[in-house]
Amino acid sequence: MNIKESIERSIPHLLKLQKEDGHFEGELSSNTFPTCAYVLTQLDLGQPIDEKIIGWFEKNQNEFGYWGLDSAIGSDN
Repeated sequence: MNIKESIERSIPHLLKLQKEDGHFEGELSSNTFPTCAYVLTQLDLGQPIDEKIIGWFEKNQNEFGYWGLDSAIGSDN
């Protein structure tokens, strides 16, 4: 199996783990990296991005247009 096939097979599992507001729970639950990685994967595969994910990024973006390491403690960290 090649990488693209592996990624495509993992998407349904990731979608089951994703919460209603677009985040994934776990050790990095408030970190933007896993969500960014998912979005980049979707874009690479030519798949649409769920509006809830876009909303999560907008909600957690700071006044300067970027995101901190941990959305739970603010976006200036």
